[in-house]
Formats: sequence, C-alpha cells, structure tokens
Amino acid sequence: MTIKTKITLTVGLMLSIAFLVATLVIYQRSSQVTQKLSFDVVEHTARQNGLTIQLELDLILEKARVLKTTFKEMLDAKKTDRDLVDKILIAAVEDDKDVLGTWTLWEPNAFDGLDEQYKNTMGHDETGRVNSYWHWDDNNQEIIVEPNVDWETSDYYQVPRENGFETLLDPYVYKVSGKDMLLISAIMPVVDNGQFLGVVGVDYELSILQRKALAARIFDTGHTALIANGGMYVANINPYYVGKNISEIGDDLGAKQIIAEGRQFSTTTFSEILNQDIYKIYVPLQIGNTDTPWSLVMTVPLSEIMHPSKMLTETILAIGLISLLAILILLSIIVSYLIKPLSYISEYLEQVTASGSFLHSNNTIPIKTHDEIGKLATAFNTMFEELRGKEAALKTSEERFNLAMRGANDGLWDWHLAKEQIYLSPRWKSMLGYEDHELDNNLATWNSLLHPDDRGAAFEAVQNYLDKKIPVYEQIFRMKHKKGHDVWILSRGFGLWGENGEAARFIGTHVDISAQKQVEEDLRKSKEAADVANQAKSTFLANMSHELRTPLNGILGYAQILGRDVDLTEKQKEGTQIIQRSGEYLLTLINDILDLSKIEANRIELYPTDFNFNDFLQSIVELFQIRAEQKGISFMFEPITTLPLGVRADEKRLRQTLINLLANAIKFTEHGGVILKVGCEDGKMRFQVEDTGVGISEQDLQHIFKPFQQAGSSEHKAEGTGLGLTITKRIIDMMGGELHVRSTKGQGSCFWITLALPEASNLVKAHQTQTPYQHILGYKGKRHTLLVIDDKKENRMVLNSLLSPLDFNIIEAENGLEGLDMVQAHRPDLVMTDLVMPKLDGFELSRRLRTMPEFQTLPIIVVSASVFDYHQEQSFAAGCSAFIPKPVHADVLFTYLQEYLNLEWIYGAEDIESDQALDATISSNNDETDLTNEWTLSAEQANQLYDLAMQGDMMGLSEYVDELSKEDASLAFFAKQVKTLANNFEDDRILELVKPFAEDCPC
Repeated sequence: MTIKTKITLTVGLMLSIAFLVATLVIYQRSSQVTQKLSFDVVEHTARQNGLTIQLELDLILEKARVLKTTFKEMLDAKKTDRDLVDKILIAAVEDDKDVLGTWTLWEPNAFDGLDEQYKNTMGHDETGRVNSYWHWDDNNQEIIVEPNVDWETSDYYQVPRENGFETLLDPYVYKVSGKDMLLISAIMPVVDNGQFLGVVGVDYELSILQRKALAARIFDTGHTALIANGGMYVANINPYYVGKNISEIGDDLGAKQIIAEGRQFSTTTFSEILNQDIYKIYVPLQIGNTDTPWSLVMTVPLSEIMHPSKMLTETILAIGLISLLAILILLSIIVSYLIKPLSYISEYLEQVTASGSFLHSNNTIPIKTHDEIGKLATAFNTMFEELRGKEAALKTSEERFNLAMRGANDGLWDWHLAKEQIYLSPRWKSMLGYEDHELDNNLATWNSLLHPDDRGAAFEAVQNYLDKKIPVYEQIFRMKHKKGHDVWILSRGFGLWGENGEAARFIGTHVDISAQKQVEEDLRKSKEAADVANQAKSTFLANMSHELRTPLNGILGYAQILGRDVDLTEKQKEGTQIIQRSGEYLLTLINDILDLSKIEANRIELYPTDFNFNDFLQSIVELFQIRAEQKGISFMFEPITTLPLGVRADEKRLRQTLINLLANAIKFTEHGGVILKVGCEDGKMRFQVEDTGVGISEQDLQHIFKPFQQAGSSEHKAEGTGLGLTITKRIIDMMGGELHVRSTKGQGSCFWITLALPEASNLVKAHQTQTPYQHILGYKGKRHTLLVIDDKKENRMVLNSLLSPLDFNIIEAENGLEGLDMVQAHRPDLVMTDLVMPKLDGFELSRRLRTMPEFQTLPIIVVSASVFDYHQEQSFAAGCSAFIPKPVHADVLFTYLQEYLNLEWIYGAEDIESDQALDATISSNNDETDLTNEWTLSAEQANQLYDLAMQGDMMGLSEYVDELSKEDASLAFFAKQVKTLANNFEDDRILELVKPFAEDCPC
C-alpha cells in the first residue's frame, strides 16, 4: 500500500464517519416532516373531492327548485295552462341530457284560484288531479309524455307531502334502451300560504356522479366508492358494484365499519385486496334534509403517500454521498501534491512495465531536488539509458525473424521505400506457381503479374494508404498464375513510419482466396436461379388465380342469381346453397395459397388504420356464434379486462388471424364449446382461443405452423389446405406479436396471441347494418344504363343476369377499345370493366376516360380476377372508383351501385308486409293491446319461452315455437314472429311478447 493511499484512507475514513452521522440526522428529520405534509395533502384532496360531489348533488336539487319556483310564480300570477306546463317540463329535459324525465302531480284544488278559462285548459283525471310525466323514450331519441300518471300512493308523492321538505330519494336502477342506468329523483313540494298544492320532480341520470367519483381517485392505484344514504353503490372502481346495495354484495372497502365508527381518516391493513398497507378516508356528504349522509370512501396505498418522503430522503442521501466523494477527491489531490517527487519514479516504472520496452520511454526522470530522492532518480536515468541501447540492438535482430514467422503460411512482402528494395517470400511466389529463383524481387514483378483490369485500383489503394488517406490497407485483386489462370489475392499491409511522419517501410502478406471467391460465385448463381424460380412461381400463381377465379365467377355468380329466384323449391334452394358454399370454400383455398405466396415473396404489406375495436370484435363474435350454433356447440366471448374503444392496426390482417384460429377451434370441436378471451396484459393485447376439441399430440405441436401440415383425425384433415396456422403465424410475426399454443390430446387446445395495439381513443366507427340485398326487386327513379366490359362472355353473362332483372339497361363490350367507343356513343351511367383484356386493358381505358372532361366523374368499377394488392393500387392510380374481386359478391356490387348511382332500392312486398306485420304486432304488444283475440299462451308455455330467451338459446326457441304451432294452428303467426326475432338475436323483444302470459318470472 502506497504512502498516498495510507494518508488518503486515514483522513477519508474520519471525514466519512462525520458526514454519515450528519446525513442520518437530516434524513430522519426530513422524513418525518415530509410524511406529515403528504398525509395533509391526501386528506385535503379527499375533502375537496367530497365538496365537488356535494355540489353536484346540490345541483340536482337545484334543478327541481328551479321548476318549483317557475310553477309557483305561474300560480301566483294565476296565468297558466296545460301547454305551458308541458313546455316547461319538456325544456327541462331537452336542456340537460342527464335529466331523463320531469313530472308534476297536483292536488284537485291546486288550480281553484285560476280564472275559469285557464283552469279548464289544465285538464284533470277522474280523481280531480292534474299530472303529467315527460321523459326520453327507450331509445333516448324523442321526448314523450305519459299523461295522468297516478303516483298518489308512491314515495314520489307521499314523502314530500308528509314532511313538506325538498326530497332526494334513494338512487334506483332503471333499464333504458336495454341498458341498466342509475337514476335519482329530486322532488320539491309546492306550497302556497301553508296549503300543499302538489309536487314537482326531476329524474336525473347519475353517470356524472360516477365519473366525478372515479376522477376523485387519489393516485392511479387508489380506490374510490360513493355510497348513498340507503347503502347503494353510486360509484365504484369495479362496475359490478354500481347500483347494488352494500348489504347485498359485500363491503370490498371495509366502508361499513368506518362509517359506523364515524371516523373520517384511519389506517388499516387491506391485504385481502392489495396485499399492502392501505390508508382509508371517509368523507360524509349531507344531502338536502336527509338524516343519513351519503358516504365518499377512498383508499390510498401508503406506498403512494410515502413516495415523496422516500424521494426526498433518497435525494438527501445522494447529495451527502456526492459531497463526501468530492471531499475525498480533493483530499487525494492534496496528498498527491505532497508526495509528487516519489510519483515521478513510480510513473516512469509503470510506463516501462506497460509498454514492455525501454525504447518507447525516451523521457528521463526529472530531477528537481538534491536530496535522497534526487540521487535515486539520477541512478535510474543512467540505468535506463544503458538498457535502451541493448534493447535497440535486440529489436533489429528479431525483426526479420518475426516477419518470417508471420509469412510462414501466407506470402510475405517487404518494401523498403527509402532504399527502393522489395522482398518477396518463397511462399508469395509459390502461390502463383513459381520457384523462388524464377521471379526477381522488384516492383516490376508485382506489376507484370497483376490483372490489367485490377492494376489501376491496386496502385491507387497503395498510394492512398501511404498518403494516409485511408487508415488500413486491404485490397483484393487478381494475379496471373504460371499456368495461365487467375488467382484471387487478398493483400493486407501496414507501414513503419519515420520521425518525419513518412513511411520508411511497407510490409504485408498475400492470401490465396480463390476457393472463397468460387463459393461466392456459386452462391450468386444459386440466388439468381432461386429468384428466377420464385418469380416464375409468383407469375404462375397470379395466372392460376386469374384462371381459377374466372370460372368461379360464373359458378358463384349464377349461384347468387338462382338464390334470388323466389320460385325455387326448398330442395333447389338447398342445392343452390351447396354450390354457393362449395364455391366460397374453393375461393378460400385459393386465397390461402396466394397469401402464403405473398408472405414468402415479401409482397404482403401491413396497412394500419384506426378502427372501432368493439365493433370489430362484435362482428367476429356474431359470425362464430352462428357457426357454433349450427354445429350444436357453445361459443362464448369473455373480455378479461376493460378494452379500448378504438385501436390502430391492420384490421384486415388481424381479422384474418382471429378467424383462422376460431375456425380451427370450431372445426375440431364436436362437444363442449369454444371461448374467445380478449384483454390487456403487460401493455399488450392478448387474444386467447380455447376449445374442448380433439386436441393436438406432442409430436404434432412441433409441426402445426409449417405449410400444408395438419393435425387431428383424417376427417378433419380433409377440410382445408393446412395453411391457416402458417399464414396466421407469419402475419403475427410481421405485426411484431407472438403466437403460442398448448394442447392435450383428447382434451382440447388453447391458442393465444400477444400483440401491441396502440389505442385510438378519438375514433368511434359506426356499426354498419347490412342491407338485405337478396330481396331487391328494382329501384326507384329513372332507368340507368350500365356498360359491362370483359373479354370473357361468361363473366358478362353473370353481371347481365344479375342486374337485368332489376331493370338496369345492360350494354356489353369485349375489350377496352370497343368499350371506349361505347362509352362515347351511349354515355352510360356507370362502367364495370375487367383489367386484363386484348387490344386495350382496363388500366389504359380508365386513364383515357379520365382525360376526357365529360367522363372525369363517370363511376368506373373494376371487376377483376387479378387480386394482388398492386393491381388494386394501379387501378386506383389510373382513375377507377372501386375494385371488386372475382368471383363477384352480389351484396358488394349492390352496395357500390347504391353509392355511385344514389339508388333507392325496391324490396319484395312479401318481406315488407312481414316486417310491417311483425312491427305492428310487437308495437301493439308494447302498447298493452290485448293480443289474446288472435293467440294466447299457457303459463307453462310462456315460462318455457321466457327461460329459453333469458339463456340466449335462439335455436331452442325456434324449435319450441315450431312444436307449438304444430299443436295449435292459431300460434302459427306468433311462431313466425318469434323465429324472426330469434334469427336477429332480439331476445328483449321476445321477452316482451311472452311476459303477459308468464308466471313466476321477474317481469
């Protein structure tokens, strides 16, 4: 240990102890102060949040007070009528969306003081009371009135009549538009000179209280609940608790005990929920004249409250440590200065030890003193000078030996620039097929053997290195072998630089890399051959896709045309549906093969967009609910966390992956069911598909993601190409996600995807309702002329047969040139064209039409079997309006025709009458019209139907009403209504139909 180290350690230890003691004292005091401030801030925040919610509740009462004051002034003025009362009530509902209804209920003598003219306009019921209730309808679209509603015996009327106070009733749950909503009623008695005249009330939707209570949460990990005076949860972090009473579902916050003890702030252990210490806060809220206050209960993890204290104390410790380090550095500098004379000798010895040579240490030890240290330095300088001379002599003798050793396997060259001499080793010459004596050691030899095409670059590289324009010399060139062929040489070298900075010698090696170059050439040729083969495959698949889609267009086209024929028998319709399904299945196989080809050729690109995530999932769930129902198994959708409303991703590819996984699950499941779970996990979205199917063996799990590999029994393997999981895996990889699987043979499988989906919170994509195009008979307005351009007669016939019955005037052309003439001659309202045609293709046709001013806005729809993405992009770039792939789907075609021709379709009368009859029947049922004149149900039948509807068993409903109609012919029309509603999954309307006849059901 050096003297410097000893001094530094001794003094440093003393300073460290002093600093640590001072830092600990400051740490303890600051921690206590910060903790007190943190608790004060939390409590103040809780009181402010309670005041905010208190004010919001007072505003609800204030809305009722305003109505009461308005009506009191009208009565005092003795100038009012029923219309004016209703207008005031309606205005109160319209002005605030949170107000769902307003109402009044007056005593029989409330209007005795009015002029007879105005009194008569108020109207009254048989009891002499005047009342009305204005509220939003079930769809929240229109304000309607329920006149003469008698609430004489209800709390809405009796409570304010008895106590004479303004009253805020307990919250209650009310179903609006099929959704449970939490409401509260604010009631104001109207009293004139001590006489009770009636009541004015406002029904208020409490979602704003839910939002404000949840927004009042302290820190992101805090928990908040708002409890009404009756014990009902008005707001809770867990939506399940909202609208339920604390005595019915449990007390997840421990609020009941805190409220009972009357304490506002307490600390307790809440390990059952968060497994950590929790700081609980209770804020009572006094509402109106109620004796029992509302309760705002908030919990905050102590770790969050203690965080500022922790940060401050850690900062203090860091500052103390940094200060201590700075003092130790300063101490080291001072000690170093004091012992500097000894450090000169130490540094010089370390320099010699590190370099391993005295030649690299030309400096001498500076002698600044004449004491013992100075004499020691003089002796060292004399010794070092003698050692330098001996080392220089030794280095000269070893240099050639070292160079020879380096050139043992490779050719060695040594160029003495100053002497203009070159040494070429025997190995250097033997690489080119020469003996040592056959070649002279000079620059002319190297120059003569260089390939003429490489000579200029080789000399330029040498000159650039010697001029220090490049840091490293490394060059590849060809040299002529004695037998006449070329040898590829890798030449490397380094320079020995003199004191003037110029190179004195240039030394290097030659390596024969001919074998390596041959391998590179073979690889290049193989890659070119693979590229040619891949291009040939892509061309083949594109041509095959086009050729296969052309006959499929005819098959599926006429299947759709036949399917629209109302004169077909049930057997013929079934056959048509089989043709349709088989064609669609064949189209799916073609698309799978094309998708795999695109992926392998890196032709697939992702197109992320913002889309409505809820609608996206709903469309998939509805599709597979029907498929599962047809197979007789269950299908469930389970959101395991709160899902974002909108996300950003390639919607088409994400839908494709989920459909592939769900289709496989349905396909391999014969009993039990399939579950789709979606939720957020570690910042990523997780899609999980579970089934109770046949499962996958351990050996098959290793191959299921490979192309054309299928697991399962032979009957299942026959369905599909075996590309679904391969395409799914590669698409998920492209999207930066992961696809996993676990499975047990005979028990089922579980596939799950983890994928980062950025949230798009500002997007709400409207759900589109599909138009029943299969019932179209024609359209309103003038007759439209459509031009169909296709070189295949079969394709033209499909479109003609599909559109002519709808009263379209169809004209045809066999190629783009003929189509261009017909556009100018007939001026059609819309053009449908193929892309690949003789004489003039669809791209050029569109470009020429867009150059003509009169046809710049003419709708041009591409109908093509060329379905690659770049074909669509090229068609849009050429000026086309839309792209429909073959085979043509009638619904897609009708959608574009309606959009670009602004059509209003005419539908089949039978379907319209059926819909009207159904709506009229259900409407009359909602209006409580007596339907028993046409049909009636026994209590047992109604209860059975009610249970099936509550279970969501639409198939069971359809089968049961079929049995009822066979037993009782008068129930035939009722059975038709229920089956129509079941097909549309309108279980709420089915419940409304059977409620009047059911017993023991929560009607």
